[in-house]
Amino acid sequence: MDPDSNHLAPSRDSEQPAVRAVGRLADRLAAPLVFVTGPAGTGKTAVVRAWAAQASRPVEWLTLTPSHRSPEVLDDALRVAVAAAPTTVVIDDAQLVDGTAAEQAIDRFLGAAAGATSVVVCTRTAADFATTRAGAAEFITGRDLALRLDEIPELFHSIHGSRLGLEQASAVLAETAGWPALVRLLAATVHGYAPGGLDDAVLATIGGDFAETYLARVTSELPPALRAAASGCAPLASLTFDHAAAIAGVEAASALIAAVENGTILTDQRAGADRRLPEALRRHLLRHLPPEQRHELAVTTASLLAGQGDTIGALAALHDSGCCDDVAALLRRESDVLATPGSAPWALALSGRVLRDPLLRAARARALIDDRSVDSAREVLLSIGDDDPDAASARRSLLSEIDSTGTARSVVRPGAEPRRVRDARGLIEAAAQRLRAGAVTEAVPLLVRSLHAPGSSRASTLGARLAISVMRSAVTPPSETSAQVCAIEGEAQIHGLTGLARIARGVLAALSTADGSAEIAAECEDRADDAGAALLGGIAFLTRMRSGRATAAAAGELSARLIAIGEGAASAWAEAAAAVLAADHRLPDARAHVTAAESSGIREALPALRPMIDAARSILEADDELLRDARRAALAAGLPRLPLAIGFGDTRAPAARRGSLRREPAPVVIAARQPRLMVICFGGFRMRVDGADIDLRAVRPQARALLRMLALNAGSPVHRELIAGILWGGLGSSSAVHALHVSISSLRRALSADTGSLPAEILERRGEAYALTLGERRSCDLVEFDKRLARATEANLHHDLDSAAEALNGAVALYTGEVLPEDGPAEWAIGARDRYRLRAAGAASSLAHLELRRHDTRAAVVAAERSVEIDPWLDDSWRTLVAVHRSSGDVVASQRAERAYHRMRVELGVE
Repeated sequence: MDPDSNHLAPSRDSEQPAVRAVGRLADRLAAPLVFVTGPAGTGKTAVVRAWAAQASRPVEWLTLTPSHRSPEVLDDALRVAVAAAPTTVVIDDAQLVDGTAAEQAIDRFLGAAAGATSVVVCTRTAADFATTRAGAAEFITGRDLALRLDEIPELFHSIHGSRLGLEQASAVLAETAGWPALVRLLAATVHGYAPGGLDDAVLATIGGDFAETYLARVTSELPPALRAAASGCAPLASLTFDHAAAIAGVEAASALIAAVENGTILTDQRAGADRRLPEALRRHLLRHLPPEQRHELAVTTASLLAGQGDTIGALAALHDSGCCDDVAALLRRESDVLATPGSAPWALALSGRVLRDPLLRAARARALIDDRSVDSAREVLLSIGDDDPDAASARRSLLSEIDSTGTARSVVRPGAEPRRVRDARGLIEAAAQRLRAGAVTEAVPLLVRSLHAPGSSRASTLGARLAISVMRSAVTPPSETSAQVCAIEGEAQIHGLTGLARIARGVLAALSTADGSAEIAAECEDRADDAGAALLGGIAFLTRMRSGRATAAAAGELSARLIAIGEGAASAWAEAAAAVLAADHRLPDARAHVTAAESSGIREALPALRPMIDAARSILEADDELLRDARRAALAAGLPRLPLAIGFGDTRAPAARRGSLRREPAPVVIAARQPRLMVICFGGFRMRVDGADIDLRAVRPQARALLRMLALNAGSPVHRELIAGILWGGLGSSSAVHALHVSISSLRRALSADTGSLPAEILERRGEAYALTLGERRSCDLVEFDKRLARATEANLHHDLDSAAEALNGAVALYTGEVLPEDGPAEWAIGARDRYRLRAAGAASSLAHLELRRHDTRAAVVAAERSVEIDPWLDDSWRTLVAVHRSSGDVVASQRAERAYHRMRVELGVE
């Protein structure tokens, strides 16, 4: 701790853990002007040093001392720094010139450096330079510097040579608020444990006095009034001015909140923490109060919170202050609170004599339900008799909640139109139905709608956000996905949803390595949470599949696990994955796997399973055409992608990889010129032959709809029963099929008559299905769009920025409007329409970032604006536009984009 300051913060011995933040802060540190603010011990200097080293840029470092409070001395030092012609100048410990004339010297320097040299200012206090008041700076604060859940295990690995489990890392986060030096202090305290015993040793240390000496020293150095205010408000889990003023008085509350806001007193930086003190600090402050005063403060705080309707906060304040009898008394007056998820996480720690009170046993059952330990909760509830009316009422309510959870699938009728479902629970179940059917891209919008739908709760919202993060993980940078999941875990843990927090930790582990999730899945099984264990197993399997480490045996085990919990549809998908893997690995029973997957698809009525099965067959039969059809059918079904190219990284066709198929050279045939056909779905349906539109006005509306449906699946077959059911569902089966045949015939005649050169076979029958056949001189804008994105991906893999930019430009240019707008809300078109809109916006966003890397700022701005134009409701599009304007140095445009982004989020109800 700096002897010249009264900061309740760790020492500066935190360089190593803070380096972990470099990866997620690198882009922001590269801005023309950056202020890194935070109290001592947050790793400001370490982060900037590591960033400068990784960026390999010339940096001049000026660490201020008390002598620099003289403007002349500081001016000279800054001139020397600039004389070396660095790319970046770092001014460290700038808080030492706060309130002195030297502040003006820094202001002058920042103004002169604008546009020529980037500047990073590290300071413990909020920057108040003229440049910052003009809004022309990037700010990195203590919230950004605090360690995240996924970074804490790495710190322990650097000290102990082994990684801490995520379950224990979450406890460390609550204990220390993630501040690097305090985490390091905890890690250094743990010693003398047996091999493999790090997790247990850390848990034994947490809750003890590992930071007692340090906390005693720094709290004693706080101003007496501030120390008294902090102690008086220690029973509060989250500090607010109103609560602090009611407890400690307006003047003391003002000082306390100001100390929290400027970092003098550290607080939890996790999302939803709301000025939450680290548990180690709260415990220290409460422990050093006389017992009578501690009890009086706890009762006063609880009375204040309960009077404002915050019974959950009141119960927590009493429990954390050790007032168990008062907890029971308040719970008896407000027993209805136990119907609220997350209302009693403290009850997990109850044991012994206190559980003789049946109402406290009900509170423990509440906590067990929230911990996803449903069997244990039921056992506790069944031990509660009818002698205590309040406890009996709570028992009935909680048992009903347990039972209703098991019947949640009845909320939405299978096949119900999701646009008619308006409540959160119904939307989530509709999304689950889409997932079981394989329509991943249709599930995401439903989950997004559920976030702000009537009936949404914290639990449903966090669960939906977690599902969205998982489903988007394949197309989202890993660092962004990790940040999202860490935030969800923190909110769930803070609000007592400990089971959901565990699932989030498992997801984080599964998406990171797919190996670390096994331990968390085992913890789920210990709690009889078979569904949670199966979910984590499935995500881990997908991660292995993406990285080429999955096996058919693992897919079979997952299938069996899913069957055991009644998830037949999900089990069928696992069987299909087993078929693909068995075929790809040339297993002798590969055909048996394919047959089993086909049977499961029939049993579960999953037509979308066919692309996976066809992919497996394409490997076994060396049928490249079948593989191409499978890929297209997967996209049409709503699958974001098949788990191919086979070989997971080898993008050659199966026949090309095998190299064992010898083909005789085809004879050279000079054919008559074929007309060039272009099928257009973006911005409205059209078919063009040699540049001229085909006139389809004489074709009946349902036949035109059939043509559009086939165009949407261009080159891939669509089963006749699916077509008939969608377009002629009101007719009987035979009548619907007859109507389909009539429409096909009329379309063939119309296409041939209008062009005189298109063969009737362009509408091809393949067994029981129909397809709009593509090939030489026939193309579809959707197919071309997909090809260009694939080329961009390939070019990026080879670091060919020019080719990647060319391919992305071509893809964005093809997107002239939404897919088949004339089909409105038709369910068969919605999925593809949403999918291509998201992909087009993402392509434009990627192009903007790529153009920045190519140093073409103007092109980057155009691409970013196009991304927002394509999908003005997409966060990533707006973030890209803001970032591009910021990188170009256009402060006005950046601020304008930020305001527009804020308005969009307000309209969505997110802010």
